[in-house]
Amino acid sequence: METWLAFIIAVISLIISTTSIYMVVKLKGIISRKKIIEAKISGKSMHRERIKRYMVFRVVRIDDSPSFEELESCLKETVKESLGLLGFSETSIKLIRYRIESGIGILRIVSSDIYPAIFSISRLRRCSGKRIVISPLKITGTVKGAYKKVSIYESKYK
Repeated sequence: METWLAFIIAVISLIISTTSIYMVVKLKGIISRKKIIEAKISGKSMHRERIKRYMVFRVVRIDDSPSFEELESCLKETVKESLGLLGFSETSIKLIRYRIESGIGILRIVSSDIYPAIFSISRLRRCSGKRIVISPLKITGTVKGAYKKVSIYESKYK
């Protein structure tokens, strides 16, 4: 490969990485400012509440699809690597449902800040030597709502 082409590719990848980090930091700042303003308006203390949220996701398989157990361990390891041990214990993620045929699943996230957990999960690219891409589809507040969304998405992605 030409050296100038390798240099251009390296610069483009650096720009993309820097932009994504900037967007995450900016989004985190906007969310935290909104919480501070809401807390000042309501007069409540700045106590963060641990809330259950359910993420409906789709696994796009490039090689082969991982099993339920493999996917759950990969998700936990990815969150542990990106958020650290303390962040992993705060999120306490659990894979509730995953069907290999459709690639649609439900993940429970118990956290006050679910966005860093979702960001780290969506960056997962390999699971047990298999190349996959996880794309979050919908975040719901109840399991019932998550199962409704799963039925809709399974009819789409058959």
